[in-house]
Amino acid sequence: MSKHIDSDHDRINGGPMYKKTRYLNPWDSDFSPKPECPQHLGLFELFGGRLQKIPDQGANNVTRRIERGGGNPATFWKNEEYFTLRMEHRLGGPVARYPGEERLLLFRSDRAGAIGKIIFSSNPAKKKSTKQEFSQSQAECPHLIGGQTYNETDLLQMVQAKIHVLDVKEQYRGFDLGGLLFSKAVEILKQRSENRSHGSNSQNTFPPLSLVSSIRCQLDAEEDIRRHNKLVDFYERLGCSTKPKAKIQYLNNNDGETYRKIPMQVVIRSDQNKKKDASLVGLEGSFLPVRLVQAGVGMPIKIPGNAEQDNCDCRCRDNWLVVDDGKGRIGFQTTNGHRLQTEPGGQCSVVMISGDVDKSASDSTEEWSSFQIFRVSDYNNDSSSSEESDEEQSVGNQFLIIRTFHGTFLTVDPVSQTFSCSKNPSLWKSNDGELCLVCTRDTPPRCQHYQTSWSRQTVEFVTAMRTRYLKFDIMEMGLHEALNLAKTIPCNPFNLNSDDMRTSPSLRSLCFQTAESARKDGHPDWVQLVALLHGLGRVLNCIDTAASSTPNDYDWTLSCRSRVVGCLAPRCASFSEYRNLNKDGTDPRYNSPNGMYNNKCGLDDVLLMWTGPEYMYHMIKHNSLAIPEDGLAMLRLFSLGDWHTHSEYDHLASINDEEVRPFVAEFDQMRRRSRRQCEEEMSDEECDQLWHEYYVRIATKYNAAGQLRW
Repeated sequence: MSKHIDSDHDRINGGPMYKKTRYLNPWDSDFSPKPECPQHLGLFELFGGRLQKIPDQGANNVTRRIERGGGNPATFWKNEEYFTLRMEHRLGGPVARYPGEERLLLFRSDRAGAIGKIIFSSNPAKKKSTKQEFSQSQAECPHLIGGQTYNETDLLQMVQAKIHVLDVKEQYRGFDLGGLLFSKAVEILKQRSENRSHGSNSQNTFPPLSLVSSIRCQLDAEEDIRRHNKLVDFYERLGCSTKPKAKIQYLNNNDGETYRKIPMQVVIRSDQNKKKDASLVGLEGSFLPVRLVQAGVGMPIKIPGNAEQDNCDCRCRDNWLVVDDGKGRIGFQTTNGHRLQTEPGGQCSVVMISGDVDKSASDSTEEWSSFQIFRVSDYNNDSSSSEESDEEQSVGNQFLIIRTFHGTFLTVDPVSQTFSCSKNPSLWKSNDGELCLVCTRDTPPRCQHYQTSWSRQTVEFVTAMRTRYLKFDIMEMGLHEALNLAKTIPCNPFNLNSDDMRTSPSLRSLCFQTAESARKDGHPDWVQLVALLHGLGRVLNCIDTAASSTPNDYDWTLSCRSRVVGCLAPRCASFSEYRNLNKDGTDPRYNSPNGMYNNKCGLDDVLLMWTGPEYMYHMIKHNSLAIPEDGLAMLRLFSLGDWHTHSEYDHLASINDEEVRPFVAEFDQMRRRSRRQCEEEMSDEECDQLWHEYYVRIATKYNAAGQLRW
């Protein structure tokens, strides 16, 4: 039964040369990151196919779901399903009610009528006042504003501004558009102050220039008493503070509600030595509010540390705007006046939009905040069994690549969870039905694999594969031989691009590094052995002639999150959007929570997806290896994350399953950590030394050192 295996795969440029993974298309084959590439996207391509309207604000409106539209771009505009936002600045006019009134208005691009507005006014700084104009108590009354103390005399010599109205229509709240209007009004007030200060001189009749170029902005926070301090907290986040000894007024607006009015103020300082950046007012393009989040974590991407030094409130970090300049590039801005900027060295920073660039600096630094977006499709033609059209299948599963001005790619650092840049593209998704951009570890090959898995992994398929492979008549081979064969298999085929094929570590390196992690963590030797062999099911690609002769066949040996077949899959299952491809979902025998199983039957008696670890579990049992039952459970169930992490399938699990659940989850965490840390290929000498000096003794102890039937 023994067969000869040709494992002589030459290394090129220091890395192993791998066979191409069956049926997976290289995701980068259609993407050429060139500056002149015309395939970059704008706001419409990002969200136009999915936006219809901003929904009403719900009690738990964390993700703000939006209905998905359909048709071509012309249809969207005609039916008013897609819109962006624009901002206008207006001065005075017949509708003005206050001297020196200015208005910032926020409009939808597809209809008349403002959805948000801020009305404010300002007056020049007064001439220097004499002490006789103030009582002693007034002049010495301290005001703590923005961490600094001012007396009344200083405040009255500043430019005086007043926020009269700040309002955003209810259905558009939740995106911090009020904070956006406030920050833009502050920018305009700064410009007013600087223009006026140019006319000041050193005569004693004028206040000091430091006061002339400062603005005291006052406002009244009028809030419903049932929402105590909610509006006050909002203005405090924007830098305002309640006036000392402020008299709070209680009002009745004849609507049955009682309101309280709290006087507040903020001191705004301008810097005449700084250059102003482009504003959203008069923008040739348009913008939309979005959330930038991390896949899996589900939390907003953290801002780099320098942003806190610029007073970028961490509570604003999920209130972003995607700004389309109308010229093929986009930018990311926060609603409180910061922008995301990349540097040639790969660092990311969040800097103030207004006053963050020296006049002497090159204008090219403004381009550091510009990005281009490209699309990469995950559609796999092999999953043609779906009743949906190709276009319908691929909607919602298109990946985006965000390219910086410097040619690098925007990503998220997995450790600090902050923005960073990489020479290798990270993939983003415009989340299905949400104003949200998600940085994900998913790649088109990984999606293709899950798409095909949902299509193929049925009760019929798993039963057929068990019949085919549980005879164990392919060949005889020892573990050491299988490990050496694993050096021809990539550690993670889902993340490989053309260059990585020569440099990425092999499956053999991953197996040894996972076993070494278990050893360093102090796990028993049988856990170390399970860690060493848990991924070896993939060597069937090399030894199963029937499988390898069909390059477009489904590669079931690739690692993925497993599920129970023969019953209804949980909604949280990986890539659940492909569940409609599985024909068991329409079979009444299998489309209920229990399906073909009895309650509390135990996971030993259910059919799992046919995967490499599932094959290894049966292979070990067939060859009578002496690994404890807990070790076998770890091997078989570590990929069933819906059970050991999300508590799905509890109605099928037995008492024994519950006892091993924490150990299975811990093994899976260790395995995943090792995979993330596996970055370098181990040499033949290193692997042979580890095997002969340590792991062969463990294999011998558990009857795994001899020839095994595969």
